[in-house]
Amino acid sequence: MEKKSLSRNFATSIGRDPSPQPESMTSALRCLHTLELMAEAPYELGVSELASRLSTPKTTAHRVLDTLCRAGFVQQDTVTRRYRLSGKSLWVGAAFLRNSALYHCSFILMEQLAMGVEGSVHLGVREDDSVLYLHSVGFPSTMQLFAHVGDRRPLYATAIGKVLLAYGPLSEVQRIMESGPERYTARTIVSFKDLQRELEQVQQRGYSTTSEELIPGVAAIATPIRNRAGDVVAAISIGTPITKLTAERQKLYAESLEEAAGKISAQNGYRFAANHSVVGQAHHAKRPILRKT
Repeated sequence: MEKKSLSRNFATSIGRDPSPQPESMTSALRCLHTLELMAEAPYELGVSELASRLSTPKTTAHRVLDTLCRAGFVQQDTVTRRYRLSGKSLWVGAAFLRNSALYHCSFILMEQLAMGVEGSVHLGVREDDSVLYLHSVGFPSTMQLFAHVGDRRPLYATAIGKVLLAYGPLSEVQRIMESGPERYTARTIVSFKDLQRELEQVQQRGYSTTSEELIPGVAAIATPIRNRAGDVVAAISIGTPITKLTAERQKLYAESLEEAAGKISAQNGYRFAANHSVVGQAHHAKRPILRKT
């Protein structure tokens, strides 16, 4: 599935109104909404297109763009005359990661883990009704499995999302599933009861899986990351071609993810309790981060 369609279909399921009504929008809100629009494909907008997306006259759209250009958050292409985000927008957005202990704790461990998998490794947290990806490690041959930093994908159709839902209130799961979830593939779970059964399995075995539920040909496994209080605040996953994920490899990936997640959780102040084991008693085994064999 194309990244663009994922972004469009998902815009209405992230817990806030993606298109504020014109009469309720102040100049500041129009500027912020414009930045959001430019953060999605095709990443560039002309004055007329922005006016249409904001439901405002062209003169208003031009003022918004002029304000953002003056502030340094948007720049205009001298050839196409279209507008796009500037490096300053990256600097401001990246402050989220610069100030994230979770990101810093995960970085090296994810790099190590990615060296031994047939796919890519992702770190994600919940943002409204989506998974927000904080870090991804992959290689050129696995780009179809890759989630860019800042990408948002549906909770109910991703391995990371299932982990975050499994350890949260059931009422939240019901609300999301009764809001008309998008069916991305024939295997996407769109029934509350079906997802509830799936999340119960996640709690029992300590890790989640997906099989072509968001992107055809892609499977994933994820395990929880906890904070000092023991709450699940993030998850780490491995995305891999479904043809590569044998039962034996799934068990190996789950155990390796558990070890990495345990180390990240410990650096976040969490102290392990026996009832939070992810894969049986695997936390007792002293083994290195997964390596290719």
